[in-house]
Amino acid sequence: MSRSWTIERREVVLSDRWIHVESQSVRTARGDVLDPYYVLTYPDWAMCVALTEADELIMVRQYRHGTANVALELPGGCVDPEDASPEEAAARELLEETGYGGGTLVYIGALGANSALQTNRVQIAVMTGARLLAEPHLEPGEELSVECVPLARALELAVDGGMEQSMHVAALFMALARLGRLALS
Repeated sequence: MSRSWTIERREVVLSDRWIHVESQSVRTARGDVLDPYYVLTYPDWAMCVALTEADELIMVRQYRHGTANVALELPGGCVDPEDASPEEAAARELLEETGYGGGTLVYIGALGANSALQTNRVQIAVMTGARLLAEPHLEPGEELSVECVPLARALELAVDGGMEQSMHVAALFMALARLGRLALS
């Protein structure tokens, strides 16, 4: 059985509005010392798996500097302190990035973003019956295009590498399972 580690020392390496990085000296339950061990604190992220009445998945294509490529993803972003709930953050991000909204919104759960190093969670909501309500309202640094992808094609992309963001693939499959659109047996 795995047990908690003991933090013997911690030092803030970087802290700003986007990230808080600590260098820690930790002792594992077995007694091993890992020094340094870095812990990254980000705000929670929210994403929306949004389907139109035509059974299209609303996606965004944008440049991702970390991997230096253009990626096809679900709409999402940080949960802001002003957001009343994670699902409202997901709906807000959907509307801001794509202009879509107005459907039935359901919160389906959270996943660890990278539980080995990061403290944040990915909050996931699903919206059915989404429709175009407005023009996107992008934040600085957001340069994206909106794509409505037939659900069957989106699933192909998820399993053949055309949708590379692992948290987004997991969110898609969680949402489809919750909607009864994915057999788990």
